[in-house]
Amino acid sequence: MKAEVFRRKFRCVPESLPSARGFLREVLGGEVAADRLSSITIAMGEVWQNIIRHAARGGNPDYEFSVAVMVGDVEIGILTRDNAPPNDPAEWDWAERPPEEGGLGMQIIESIAVKASYAAEADGNSSELFFARVIN
Repeated sequence: MKAEVFRRKFRCVPESLPSARGFLREVLGGEVAADRLSSITIAMGEVWQNIIRHAARGGNPDYEFSVAVMVGDVEIGILTRDNAPPNDPAEWDWAERPPEEGGLGMQIIESIAVKASYAAEADGNSSELFFARVIN
């Protein structure tokens, strides 16, 4: 079973989002079908926006998030880890949140990923998302 890992770090600021998405396209462009790449990029963009918006309180260049993309024969795993203050999505108050303040991104992620998990730890936050690999 083949498994390659690609890594990159980004600052926790909105301006990092295009570069992070570009990194996914660079790594996965020849590995998955174009529509699958688009879906994965949307899901991961939601994760990264949540890091910047919630953990880094709208963006803070003193924090960064790392991305590790594991490309296997059957699935793709993407681990994101940040060093921003812990912020657990399970504690967000979805019922009281107006739609314009967000909240739909988590549903988008869940609909695209085969598996998604999140953890708030003493030194930051992490997410693991797995996607079925649809070969190009």
